[in-house]
This record gives sequence, C-alpha cells and structure tokens, in this order.
Amino acid sequence: MPKPQEFLELEVKLAVDAETKPPKLSLIDATLSPISTTTHELSAIYFDTADLRLTRSKITLRRRTGGKDAGWHVKLPGESGGRRELQHPLSDGTGSGNGVGSDADTVPEPLLDAVRDVLGPVHPPLKPIARVDNRRVETVIGVRYPDPADSLAVAEFCDDHVSAESYLPGGTASEWREWELELTDAIAGTPPASACSAAPPRPCWPRAPATRTRRPSWPRRSATASTTRPCRPRAPATRPPTRCTPLYATNATPS
Repeated sequence: MPKPQEFLELEVKLAVDAETKPPKLSLIDATLSPISTTTHELSAIYFDTADLRLTRSKITLRRRTGGKDAGWHVKLPGESGGRRELQHPLSDGTGSGNGVGSDADTVPEPLLDAVRDVLGPVHPPLKPIARVDNRRVETVIGVRYPDPADSLAVAEFCDDHVSAESYLPGGTASEWREWELELTDAIAGTPPASACSAAPPRPCWPRAPATRTRRPSWPRRSATASTTRPCRPRAPATRPPTRCTPLYATNATPS
C-alpha cells in the first residue's frame, strides 16, 4: 500500500452570516488576482473511537468525497500555527461508497500508523462520529501572466455553506457559513510564508462583516454539543473589522 501524501496546512477561517457577500479578493493583496473559480459538493464522514481519543488530541480523521482532494485525510498538530495533513486515495480496497456501515468505514493502514501512538496498542474500534456536507465555492488567487500556464497560485479563498450531523449520543445537526483562506501547497512552508508570520498587521477586507473564528473542528464541537447544547457557529461581528494579518501570516484552525 502506498505511503500517504503529506502537506502543511496554513489557513485562516472567518465566520459570516448567510447574506454576506464575499469580499473583493483584490483587497487581500493588490498584487494578486483571481485565477479560477470552481464549485465543489463535498461530503465527509469523521471517525473516532467511542471515547474520542483522536478528537481530544486535536487530531482529525475523515473520509471525504467530492472536490479535488477526495480521499482519506488525517490532520495532526503541526508547528508555527500550521497543521500536518496526510492524504490517502479512496482506492486500494477502501471502498467507493459514502454511507455508514460499508467498506468505506475501513481506515487505510498508513493513516492508522500515523495515529497509533494516540490510539494505544489496544483501543476501541474507529467508527463514524459525524457527517459534514459542504457546498464550497473556491476561488484560486495568485499572480497572473499572459500565459495561464505560467500563473502562480498563491492561495485559495473558499466560501463554504456547511451542514453537519453528529452521530454521537445526544448529537445534533447544525448549519453555518464560513470563509476560508488557505495558502497553496506551493507557498505553505516556504521561506516567504514563514518570514511573513512576524510581519505587522495591515488593512485587509475593510468592508467584510466577518469575524476570525477559532472554532474547534466539527468532531470536537459535536462532542461538546452531545453533552451540553446544540452547536452553533459564532455570530458575525456587529462592526466590520478594519485590520487583519498579512496573507502569508495565517494560522490554521482545525477543520
């Protein structure tokens, strides 16, 4: 079985209401412009043990269909505000269905190896704990050149309309909308991305009524909701923010 691909995830998330219009992406950085826009229908099943060993260690394990990165994903705590992401394709006998109770529930061995230290030598079985569906409108922004093949994709701006259902005892269903700005694989982890993390704030999205969200991942939110109250996204700010960190100085939040 092939080794999973590994990426560094650097992103920022903003909570917005359903009526908010996306900002002009040229306000993020005057040197960047939209390269392409694509709509994805994403569906992910999140897995954990009954005692939520992965969730409590800030680790996300999911199986996603749809979009350009369909497959099995493990997200692990990283350094400098980022997260390590391991990806494994849906092939190699993992099944192609998206439902609960099929061979789609079989986690690939390479990803299991990445979390064995957390799970322990003897652990309860991994099982679906939540489903998250997302209608994502993704705009790639970067430096455009006359020849499209020469264009450099710097970041992806995603307008996400999310619905989620917890399979945990007492779990609930939730809906929310958020924006996500994530550096591309070609930029994340490079010296510019690291060096700019110490840069001072500058004006950004001055008219966007959104708030920086540090919500935990859906599995952790649903774990809390199953024992307390229904999970709700953070309400948008009453006044628009006037400053944010530079494009490269993004801190990841679990997703």
